[in-house]
Amino acid sequence: MMACGENKKAESQEPTAKDSTNVNANTPEESAKTDAEPAVEVPFQTPDLTLFELVGHVKTCKYGSVTLKFDNEGKLTSYVMGGLNQIKQIERDKENRIIHFISAEDEETGSQNEGLVEWAANGNVKQFVEVNMEGSIVYEYTYTEPDAQNPVARIAISTQKGEGYNWSGTTTYTYDSFDEVGNWTQRKGKADLYCDYDGHNEEKETNTTKRVITYY
Repeated sequence: MMACGENKKAESQEPTAKDSTNVNANTPEESAKTDAEPAVEVPFQTPDLTLFELVGHVKTCKYGSVTLKFDNEGKLTSYVMGGLNQIKQIERDKENRIIHFISAEDEETGSQNEGLVEWAANGNVKQFVEVNMEGSIVYEYTYTEPDAQNPVARIAISTQKGEGYNWSGTTTYTYDSFDEVGNWTQRKGKADLYCDYDGHNEEKETNTTKRVITYY
């Protein structure tokens, strides 16, 4: 996130009991088979994949300056952003979900980033807090449906970086494309953010994110 003040870019008829000439009427057993819906295959999923809005046996996922790597069991093994390893230290809860991580130290600034993850009861990420040398950024997630396999619909954002540098507002997402596994490969995020710099500066922009995903 840039500092405040910068420019940021068919109806059917079924046979009734009076239709005694209907020689093709199904028996109750046959009707049950006909009415049964086909089983829906649930994609492979782990907490680490969910954290990054992924399903399936993902090997790598790249977008922007981020490269994610997973083992064949869906566990995150590498998270590099802007050339900096983001998972030098990881803390997990009793359900093996990441709840806290610390990045490697930036050689130029000597700073380290921290991430704090709060999980909802249904397995979705509820909140993510990024802490860096400038302060903290809080991301609160809303989904298209209350299910861990549904895309993020909106993220509420607020920052704590000192007076004159605090952003608040939302980014709303629309999805342009998905791959055969069900992962999104392109989405647009429309930002509607405000900043307490010289009153309230308004930022409204739409950014497109593309992801390149490989699988085992």
